[in-house]
Amino acid sequence: MSAVTPPSNRSSVYRYLLRRRIRRGAALAAAVDLELKRLLARAVAIVESEAHLVRRLADELLRRRVLVGDEIEQVLRNHARVAATADTTAPEPEAH
Repeated sequence: MSAVTPPSNRSSVYRYLLRRRIRRGAALAAAVDLELKRLLARAVAIVESEAHLVRRLADELLRRRVLVGDEIEQVLRNHARVAATADTTAPEPEAH
């Protein structure tokens, strides 16, 4: 981008300030867009890595229709407890 020269008279002050504001606005919009894309990628990664929990919460939502904070925590705790029990009771793999 070329540099914007400062205005030489009053009528051009408005145009000068407007051009600067537009450039700053475009830079801000680009920065916000980049941050939103980064956050979306992070959210997708979390959902993919915790898909079993997402499915468990979805099942509970289908069953109950509404979950509040404490109920969500309870569902997740119960799921973690069941998963931990399954890990400790799973048979050991046979050595070859």
